[in-house]
Amino acid sequence: MTRGIISIIWQSIFMFSSKFKNNNFISRRVILYLLLGILLGFFAVLIELTFSYAIQGFLKAIKLVTSSEIALPEWFPTGNLESTLAILVLLAALRALSDWLKVYLKSLTSSEFFRNQRERLTSWVFESRAINSGFFTTLFTERINAANGALKALQSTLTQITIFISLLIALVVISPSTTLIGISSLVITLIPFKALTRQVKQAGEGLKFESRKINERMLSSIRNLLLIRIYGKEKEFEAQINNFLSSYQNHTIRNAFYSGIIQVFPQFIGLTSICILAFWIDKNNLLPPGALLAYFYLFIRMLSAASQLANQVSILSFRWPQLLDLKQWWDDFSRISKTDNNKAPSADLDLKELGWKLSNVSFKYPGSQLANLKELSLEITPGSCCVIVGPSGSGKSTLLGLLIGDLSATNGSILVTSSDKTYPLSEARKSLISRIGYVSAENFIFEGSILENICFGLNKTPNEDDVWNSLRLSGAMFVKDMPMGLQHPLSEQGEGLSAGQKQRLGLARALLRDPEVLILDEATSNLDSATEAQIIKTLNNLKGKMTIVSVTHRDQILSIADQVVKLA
Repeated sequence: MTRGIISIIWQSIFMFSSKFKNNNFISRRVILYLLLGILLGFFAVLIELTFSYAIQGFLKAIKLVTSSEIALPEWFPTGNLESTLAILVLLAALRALSDWLKVYLKSLTSSEFFRNQRERLTSWVFESRAINSGFFTTLFTERINAANGALKALQSTLTQITIFISLLIALVVISPSTTLIGISSLVITLIPFKALTRQVKQAGEGLKFESRKINERMLSSIRNLLLIRIYGKEKEFEAQINNFLSSYQNHTIRNAFYSGIIQVFPQFIGLTSICILAFWIDKNNLLPPGALLAYFYLFIRMLSAASQLANQVSILSFRWPQLLDLKQWWDDFSRISKTDNNKAPSADLDLKELGWKLSNVSFKYPGSQLANLKELSLEITPGSCCVIVGPSGSGKSTLLGLLIGDLSATNGSILVTSSDKTYPLSEARKSLISRIGYVSAENFIFEGSILENICFGLNKTPNEDDVWNSLRLSGAMFVKDMPMGLQHPLSEQGEGLSAGQKQRLGLARALLRDPEVLILDEATSNLDSATEAQIIKTLNNLKGKMTIVSVTHRDQILSIADQVVKLA
């Protein structure tokens, strides 16, 4: 038990201090709350020691013992019954305050940790280039909850260790030989405790694995539900998820079984120890009656601290893997963020008539053996229409990511051209992004009016004529037929709108920005032929006024292309 506790606390100290000066995993405020937990332990011990003296004073006040039968320090007041009772009431109030502070401090620690970690996860979502939704869901809910449980258990462990050790020292001072016998009996718990804690820790590891599998498989099933139904795989996927749930339940039951034993075993050993001590003290006449009662009071309080300590260590062992898993994610995220922050900041440039020059550009994702793009050279002239085609997996989306600076080329150079000037993409990215209109196959619709959706991303509210012009150019004049026109409310998924209508609203949003560059990522994939022809006519009229870069699997837009980039 002692070795396990020391190991976990040592890991905790290393974890909390290793990055204390810069972007530490645990915030300074949380560390402060943990230290306050230790101080609270000392405060609780002072109350218990004073309580043991007050008990002796009370026995003397009601004349059950004499002055020779108690052991009180000189500073402790021994007066009449009224003053003794007043001290007892005050101590009871202080103990209640101590218990309240423990609960309150846990809540402060928990809320601070929750906020910090979820803020970091939110930053991760908007800074990362690829997000596994199942992994994110696991981190945001279950992993943070479990890590928070480990943190609260650690705080309680620090408090209870402080109480246990302090009371042990006090008992040794009162009667060294008696305390040695009592502690010797408690040592019996160490051997089975270590084995039990190992079982609890293994259950925690299994729970972490199964919870992630459940989330990933469930989200995957929801995203591909129609395909699963068409192929008749509902029962197979349901059975897989149920197997994960059964395994999750087994790990939970296993934890409850061994944690229960850990919690009650010290209480049984403690009661046995008290019986042994009573026999030993009676035979050797070691303590006077009043001091004996105070000694047993402190010993029982120490046993209570040991029992609570064992319970908290059990919880800590069970939740510790989830906390380490969360910290590993944070270390990886911090390393990537630090690398990104060390890059030269983009300048704020006045970019107009935008284009690109790519020279021998290659790119491959970290960990991949194959390059997504290899030695690509390309020039996109300002005001032209460049159409990128190729089979799935050929690197079309990768090329778009490189053009806007969302990805960094592994080799080669990318320059942004503006009028008669050229800039490295890294320097021009900030200004470039602000001058791009973007339309994807899956258009972003949020809860709000049509006008609010169209104006998303604008720094100022446009006039109504500009709004209707963008709707006209994008073929989205169906908005006029809506019951409330521009103020017609939309749900988060745009319920009531067809896929084509959503796509036309996305195009209207892009055009309303009056962009220098219009990027279309499969933007006509959900349109019927007539609407697509209308949109392509609009795009043809926009050529020369803006640079158009389109990724597509469809052929109609090729009719207005100034150049076609075929990726294999």
